[in-house]
Amino acid sequence: MARPPYIWDYDIDESTFREILAGKTKVGRLDRDWAATRLLEHAPYREIVGLLGFRALIEGWPTWRPKIRSESRKRGFDFLAEWIPRRHPELLSSAEDRQAEHGITTAVSLDPRIKNLRVTDETITAELVDGRTIGVPLTWSWRLSEATPEQRQHFEILSDGQGANWPDLDEDISITGMLYGGPARHPMRA
Repeated sequence: MARPPYIWDYDIDESTFREILAGKTKVGRLDRDWAATRLLEHAPYREIVGLLGFRALIEGWPTWRPKIRSESRKRGFDFLAEWIPRRHPELLSSAEDRQAEHGITTAVSLDPRIKNLRVTDETITAELVDGRTIGVPLTWSWRLSEATPEQRQHFEILSDGQGANWPDLDEDISITGMLYGGPARHPMRA
C-alpha cells in the first residue's frame, strides 16, 4: 500500500498506519494516540471520519485535543464534539448497535459513486452504488437547462463514478456537487 500524505515523514505504509490507528500494533513510540493526532492534524475530513468514525472521534477528542497544533482544526472538532451528540446521536452508535436495535444496518458512504444517471425536463437523478438515489433540479445546471432533450441524454458517467460529463455541452457534474453543492451560476449576459 502507498503512504498517505499525512505520514510523509515516517517510513510506514497505509496498512501499518491503519493497524496503529486501530490499536492493533505499535511501532516504537507510534501508538493509537499518535496516529489519531496525525490524522486529525493533517488528513481531509472525509478520511478522518472514514478511518476513525464519529464514535471514536467524539470519544477520543478530549485525549487528542491537547496534541493538535492547528487552532482552526481544534475549533472545528470542538464544534463536532459538541454538535454531533446533541443533533445526531445516531452517528455515535456502531453498525452492530443499529443492527441489534432495528434489525438493519445503515452506513454513511464517504466515497459516493454514480451507478446510473437519469436526466428529465425537471431533474438530474443519480443512483449511487451504495443504493441511495439523489436528485437535484435541472436548473442547477444552466447548460443542461438550455440544452435539448437529446443533448441532455448524451452523457457519460466518469470511469470512477465521481461524476458525469456531457461532451457536446462542455458540462461536468460531480456527485459531491450534487450532494453538497448548489446551482451553477449562469455567466453574465451582455
